[in-house]
Amino acid sequence: MHSLVKLYGISDTIHSRTVVYQHILAWLNLPEIEIILELSQEISKEEKAFPKKALLQKISEEDALIFIDQPETTRNQEIDSRECYGLDSVPGRICSSQKLISSIHTHLSKQGIQAKKREKITETRNNPKITKIILMNHSLGFLRKVNMCRERWNKKGVEFSVTIINLRDSSEELNYLQEIAAEKDAFLYGIGFKQNRPEAIDKNLYTKEPNNPNAPLLEIDIRELRSSLPLYLAQKFNSQFRLEFKQLPVGDYILNKSYYIERKRIDDFAGSLNNGRLMKQLQALDYIRGSGYLLIEFPTETKISFMSYTNRLQQIDLTSKIITLLETMKTTYIFYSSTERHSSALINALARKPATEITSHKAQSPAVIEALISVPGVNNDNVSIIFKRFQSMHDLITASKERLISALGEVHGTRVYEFFGA
Repeated sequence: MHSLVKLYGISDTIHSRTVVYQHILAWLNLPEIEIILELSQEISKEEKAFPKKALLQKISEEDALIFIDQPETTRNQEIDSRECYGLDSVPGRICSSQKLISSIHTHLSKQGIQAKKREKITETRNNPKITKIILMNHSLGFLRKVNMCRERWNKKGVEFSVTIINLRDSSEELNYLQEIAAEKDAFLYGIGFKQNRPEAIDKNLYTKEPNNPNAPLLEIDIRELRSSLPLYLAQKFNSQFRLEFKQLPVGDYILNKSYYIERKRIDDFAGSLNNGRLMKQLQALDYIRGSGYLLIEFPTETKISFMSYTNRLQQIDLTSKIITLLETMKTTYIFYSSTERHSSALINALARKPATEITSHKAQSPAVIEALISVPGVNNDNVSIIFKRFQSMHDLITASKERLISALGEVHGTRVYEFFGA
């Protein structure tokens, strides 16, 4: 069989394997056909087996944690991830990436207690605690979290190995390589931007003061100067608005520090909706202290309709994404416009509304919540208490043990204090 492999090589596809089998049958004599058929049936069975499942079955007997980096929509659906990766029959500990730090901490803590019991029985002190972590469909940020957790536990005398499962030419490997390439391009862009950046940056903002000192304030992002709407606003409302042009962290237009507007052309709207950039921008509007508005602009010569920007293959997908957008961003108002006059009328109407400051956040960032839940002692039940009792992350880290215990209880407060104190 080794000589046949050397002669024909290893085939990559099922069709090429079939061709090789036919050549082998034609080349060999009839008494060898039964043996070759038996071997081909064994190979075909191995080809049908799930490769990740077969690999996990080999290491399932060892003490291992299996983490699957799931997207936002499939988190908290562990059964679906098991079926997707073929892990429903594999014994072991399968967790989502959202529970990374807490799962490792719990697992290693239990293992440490068991190791201490074994030490008392066997009276051996030099017995290291070792576990394994298996990463499937991981991202760069997820891998960095594992390395940070690994370094922290190494300082406490606990060691564990990390195994990465990636099949060649798989979708997981493709996504991972694309993420590496994107991060490399962003890093090179940042180096070039910093190298060409002037030493002295003029931070003076362009401000146009009206005659009325009580005129509403309209802040415009400097990147909006590529469109004609800021010029139209400056010409029409020359003496009615106090205009400020600067780089805004959120939104394209801010009225009276209370109303945030994200402007999108219809082609940009469809593109950013497909790649997920629009959802992040609207989520940023949802986390601020004011009201969020999405302004979708259509060309003047066409009517307001999405049909001309979708084809027969993408129409259902775009429609479903728009429905998901409307269901998700319930606090963001959506307006449509086909001319600059309509857009300026919306901005003028919002500018005339009273600038009432909202004192409470509408929502907290998922990244902040995930970072806090990763801390030992913090869970979904007491994370809201942390937002109420502590002003910032620095306030939480530098808090005294008595203050943490009074806010979170003795058990959880002590664990948080020991985590940041270490």
